[in-house]
Amino acid sequence: MKDLILIDDATQKQLFDYATANLGLEVDAAASVADLKELIATVYDDDSIEVEIAAKPKRKTAKKAAPVETEPEKICITMAADPAYPTAKAHEVIVNGKSFWVPIGEKCHIPMKYYNALVDAKTEFFPQDDEGKITGDPISTPRFPISVHFGE
Repeated sequence: MKDLILIDDATQKQLFDYATANLGLEVDAAASVADLKELIATVYDDDSIEVEIAAKPKRKTAKKAAPVETEPEKICITMAADPAYPTAKAHEVIVNGKSFWVPIGEKCHIPMKYYNALVDAKTEFFPQDDEGKITGDPISTPRFPISVHFGE
């Protein structure tokens, strides 16, 4: 792509290229800007020259930014007391290294990711007869007894 620029604004390379390609002058590649301007002025009387302008690189499109984390969606639950821990006041739930304490026996609003962790937590036991022999397939039950309060 070619463009007109003032001789005074041209670089040494632009002046050299113009002098050799457009004016047919034999010029030392190491000639200074001042020497090139003086040489061009002897055969060319305009104050601007047409030079090759490098195409501007295409602008990279910005990647979409990750959505700004807003207040997480919450759900209202009550966690029932665990007979294994009768004096516990709350239970810690950890998701991706972040912990959240869920109070036991009280309604509370918790982020959905912690609710999902509570719902997904299972415990298994094997049915046994009176002699302790396993009598069937393992039975999976929720690890944490919780009640969900919709609309709250």
